Amino acid sequence: MKQEEKWVEAYLKYRGFEDIAFEPDGNVSPDFLANGRIAIEVRRLNQHYKGESGKPEGLEQLAVPLRKRLEALLKTLGPPVKGVSWWVSYRIKRPQLTKNWEAAVREKLKAFQSETVEVEERVIKIDRNFRLTLTRADNPGRLAFIMAANTDSDAGGWAIPELEKNLRLCIAEKTGKVEAYRNKYPEWWLIFVDFVMGGTQEPAQVKHDWDKVIMIHPSNYAGRMKSNGCGYFGTTVQTAGYRRC
Repeated sequence: MKQEEKWVEAYLKYRGFEDIAFEPDGNVSPDFLANGRIAIEVRRLNQHYKGESGKPEGLEQLAVPLRKRLEALLKTLGPPVKGVSWWVSYRIKRPQLTKNWEAAVREKLKAFQSETVEVEERVIKIDRNFRLTLTRADNPGRLAFIMAANTDSDAGGWAIPELEKNLRLCIAEKTGKVEAYRNKYPEWWLIFVDFVMGGTQEPAQVKHDWDKVIMIHPSNYAGRMKSNGCGYFGTTVQTAGYRRC
């Protein structure tokens, strides 16, 4: 069971469901069956980038592996040179132009270390969509280069338009996935785990044909099961004649 599914299972138990079956029909929809009749699909609500192919791509598909690869690379460059450590921050934008970028980053960082010029900050450009910023640390650390922060130029945006855009993409994806199974159960819910809005209470207006679309937020599962007065965790989705509050 994925983490998102564990959060949804906790939410369903909080709602009072006692008969909760995970993957009742095996590795096909639905993800849960509640009270023998309510089919429930689970999805992370994330931000997307739509490239030239027109196919939406979750931002984490590039952002997460890139950060892990960069962190691993920095560790291989060893301890401080000349008694100086550098904070490393980076900025990315899609599309990714240099997929095998480790060699270029390694070469540029080693060249930077060999310089004798004293600087407080240096920008290292890998390509027009990926650059590093090195900032001198006040005190040397265990490593020469220490991961600090990152900026994803494709992330963010106006809150409600961004929420509604990603809801449409994710709802469409899930609607297509369950189409072949809709006649098996009388009621279908779609529950999103929100990684876009940070738990805001703002409603969204998005058309759909599910019986219920619900959003919950991970922060509600840090040992404090609290509802927002509407009987929900996090954001409600208000559409197609349906409003939970």
